[in-house]
Amino acid sequence: MLAKAYVGSADPRNPLISPIYGDLAGLSALQIFVGNTEILLDDSLRLADLARAAGVFVDLCVYPNMPHAWPSLNAILPEGRRALDEAALFMKTSTLRSVGEQMRGRKSGAASEPMKLAKKGT
Repeated sequence: MLAKAYVGSADPRNPLISPIYGDLAGLSALQIFVGNTEILLDDSLRLADLARAAGVFVDLCVYPNMPHAWPSLNAILPEGRRALDEAALFMKTSTLRSVGEQMRGRKSGAASEPMKLAKKGT
């Protein structure tokens, strides 16, 4: 029911709806939080694999027995607070990694180019 409300009459394979159908090369580092029992686990694992294959640094955080979007419940769930702490640390270290790569003359995945979300094969 929620997927239909989200997608509407659009093509669910549109990369603006589901990034797994887009070109992930050049994206900034990604951190993905998912519960090990939630319905989006397989999609999260697939996104992480595709992003890594495209050269994107990925930190996949799979938490046991957490509902969807548990970090938003940080006021009542210790795991939510931990996830927010992990996200803050990830943002700091990703920024330092990107600056280090730029200083070494390498192109970083950080916003130096627009994100490409064209359909694969087109």
